[in-house]
Amino acid sequence: MLAQQTLDSVSATYWKNFSISMLVLLGIVLTVATLIWMFRKSDPVKLKDDPAIEVRKSPKRYNHDAIENRFVNVETRLDDHDADIADIKHATEKRQNRLMFALGRIAQKLDVSIELND
Repeated sequence: MLAQQTLDSVSATYWKNFSISMLVLLGIVLTVATLIWMFRKSDPVKLKDDPAIEVRKSPKRYNHDAIENRFVNVETRLDDHDADIADIKHATEKRQNRLMFALGRIAQKLDVSIELND
């Protein structure tokens, strides 16, 4: 049935509406294509090899000499702290002896007996 129709039998308003709809459709397609082109991702950044990238082996994580030096330093510091602790203990004992002597003299003057509870 469609093959039997000729172009003259199609009305002018149909052609006008068809042409306008095709132009609008073409405009929409071009608008979408332009928006896609404008907002597309840019190309990935490429590194310039000027100067060339240098690749070298990293140093060893375990260095026996450095660790040995570190332990020697720690032992020296511990020895210094031990000497400081001994000095503090000696000074504390001297102070405690002076206090006990002073308390004994006070008790003697007051004629009071001191009981030691061990």
